Amino acid sequence: MGEYARWYLEGFARMVENPRAVTTAVADVTGSPAKTSEQRAAANADASR
Repeated sequence: MGEYARWYLEGFARMVENPRAVTTAVADVTGSPAKTSEQRAAANADASR
């Protein structure tokens, strides 16, 4: 990350302090609810090995 590390981490800190509202946008577009990071990781674990 080099010179952008501070900017990147400060951005994540702002998201923790000011979380976005949950929406149904993914389900509205795809017809399926959004998956959690854990669900996506489990479903794609073999591709990451």
